[in-house]
Amino acid sequence: MLQGMLGPYQLLEPVGEGSLGRVYKAVDTRQQKLVAVKVLHDRLRQDPTFTGVFHRELMMQQRVSHPHLVRYLDGCYNPPVFYMVTQWIDGWTLRHILRYFGRLPPLVSLCIAWQFAQGLDGLHLHDLVHADLSASNIMIERSGRVFLADFSLVLDSALDSYKNMIIGTPGYYSPEHLSAEAVVAASDIYVMGLLIFEMVEGQKIIPELDARTKRLEVIQAMRNLRGGIVKCTDEHLRLGINQILRQTLEPLLTRRLNSIEKASSTLKHLLLKFGIQDPYGAVRQFLKDGQFQTTESQKHRDQDIYQGYKPYSIEDIQLLAKGS
Repeated sequence: MLQGMLGPYQLLEPVGEGSLGRVYKAVDTRQQKLVAVKVLHDRLRQDPTFTGVFHRELMMQQRVSHPHLVRYLDGCYNPPVFYMVTQWIDGWTLRHILRYFGRLPPLVSLCIAWQFAQGLDGLHLHDLVHADLSASNIMIERSGRVFLADFSLVLDSALDSYKNMIIGTPGYYSPEHLSAEAVVAASDIYVMGLLIFEMVEGQKIIPELDARTKRLEVIQAMRNLRGGIVKCTDEHLRLGINQILRQTLEPLLTRRLNSIEKASSTLKHLLLKFGIQDPYGAVRQFLKDGQFQTTESQKHRDQDIYQGYKPYSIEDIQLLAKGS
């Protein structure tokens, strides 16, 4: 674990770690501003494969800018020093939030999905595919804004395909991740469907098995997806969510919803139908509440974010860990 200064950045504390590197909360001493610094693991600094992946992520981060993509600020690719600096997100990963709350109210889930769909749209417009969408790569700020992070596997559809390569995160594969087909924009849309289900249900619809050793089991689970059952007490909202799941979790690429713009429009239409005009405010309200309230306590709110939701276990009322 690093301490002290790295270039102009004062490292404060580690806040996350992945296969490629460790992420630190840091201060840009030139501007006295909080930033996130991702540092390549020491053990990988002499490996051209991993330094190449790190360099690729640096380049991909620099290519796109969007309000729902974590913003690139700086980077260093000067062996043996490898680091990347991005904006600091004052919040949590979606994975962290799901671990604390078990599951989310359906409308809050759709608000989160609509926001990260905007980030996907920003990538897809540049012919880029995220290719590793997961609950760990979605950041939720205290303000209610949602960001996509981690672009280490982002592919340029004009140059790359990941054909015959098993990539991605267990529990968040699309059929293309496991087949000889190219990973494409519709692959991101499939995983968006997996995430919507997980947020509403509180569990993954595809088992969290590593496809490198359990590929056939994962494929079989994809073929046997159960539809029509989500924990939503409002019948019309449940039907709307199930329609989105059917369109996004279609195993055949030719029949799956292939436009993130259309997916985003469908999500927005459903939210408006249930009175949610401010998705950022809805997520912020949920985080501020810190626990699930009764319908009566929501009467004076501008948006009833708990429509169709009913707590079902003690985990549903656990507070979000302060400052975690």
